[in-house]
Amino acid sequence: MIGHPFGTAFKVLDKKKLEIIDPILVQDNAEEYEIDNNTDEVTQDNRSIQDDTASQKLGKSEIMSLKKEGKTGEEIVQELVDNSATFKGRTEYSKAKYLKKKKKKYLAQFIVLKPSSRLLSEMYFSKNPIKVLEIRPDSLAQILTWSNVQANSNVLLMENCQGLLTGALMERLGLDGKLLQFYQGSSPVRIITEQFNYTMADIDNLVCSYPLDRLKVLKKLLKTELNDDEIIELVLGKTKDPITECKKEIKENTDQNMDTELTEENVTKENHEKVTAEEKPNLEKVEEQNKHGDKRSHDGKITNDRRNIHYSSRVAFINRQQRAKECLTALKYLREKNFTSLVIASKFHPKSMLLEMLEYLTNGCPFVVYFTHQEALIECHIILRELNLATNIEITETFLRNIQVLPNRSHPEIVMSATGGYILRGIKVQA
Repeated sequence: MIGHPFGTAFKVLDKKKLEIIDPILVQDNAEEYEIDNNTDEVTQDNRSIQDDTASQKLGKSEIMSLKKEGKTGEEIVQELVDNSATFKGRTEYSKAKYLKKKKKKYLAQFIVLKPSSRLLSEMYFSKNPIKVLEIRPDSLAQILTWSNVQANSNVLLMENCQGLLTGALMERLGLDGKLLQFYQGSSPVRIITEQFNYTMADIDNLVCSYPLDRLKVLKKLLKTELNDDEIIELVLGKTKDPITECKKEIKENTDQNMDTELTEENVTKENHEKVTAEEKPNLEKVEEQNKHGDKRSHDGKITNDRRNIHYSSRVAFINRQQRAKECLTALKYLREKNFTSLVIASKFHPKSMLLEMLEYLTNGCPFVVYFTHQEALIECHIILRELNLATNIEITETFLRNIQVLPNRSHPEIVMSATGGYILRGIKVQA
């Protein structure tokens, strides 16, 4: 696939060969088959049809042998139809669904699409919604809309969505603006952000980060005579500076957060477990290449494995030097307190972090808090009202119903998600 533009369609011939085909063929196979509306099916139904192993004469071994013989996907589907004991007794609608299901399984065709927030949101929500806090694509759209993020915006972000919101907000910012990502644990998580195909140059231009549990002591540190580099060293916990009071408060905040948040060790372990299975073999190969030089094949040519990406060029892996650099940039923007948007999507109770981060949001600017349960957002709503910190405060439940629209068979989807989470939004005002 390398070297072809996005939108190119491929057909899998075998495990190592691809054939470029017309993208229209892939789209046609994904659509429902046209039904002859003149067909008389008044007395025909599917009440006696049972999809089980007895209804299909071809077993798994026979299907595998057909593939080994070089049969195409269309030929395999036709063999399944011919050997199905229930196909002829189905209604025309049921036949169309059966053919669509089998073609989707045995026709190995696909279109290479450019990664975007919508595609990645749909993929993670359908495969593993827990990783993205069950943020449905329509919920993500509302978060981006109510936060009013656009070019030249300065955004405060706290998320536990594996970097999905980070990438989506970067997509809205384009090449201008600044995104300050607060994180819990040892480093910010940007696993999904990397899948947007952002480079380290994009990250350096748009994104900076700061540990959320060090935000309270930042005020005291700024009142000292320390320069920015010394403050960052103290914040990251790698200095012998004799400011015991600040150190003590940092330790107390860390110990207090351990009861309700993941510790640095657990977060680091969780992050690495999610990427180790895929990334470790490739990283080991790269390290081996760095030690012994480029691998050469028997004919003397240098082999080029595009999957092996150097550790330092990975967006998802952030070393201490990069964290210190991002913290230094974040310190500059936190001093100015000139942020125009605030977005929170955390797995922990959002009330305390919302009150801390609101201080750095400019008056008259919007904030959005996403949470999987409404009770936590109700508490945030009450405290904002009592302290007169915001106006136009509203809690909404995102709802989406997909509807199939086809001739004589338009209906809502049978299986749908129960909820897409809850959103608290409002506009900060001067108390």
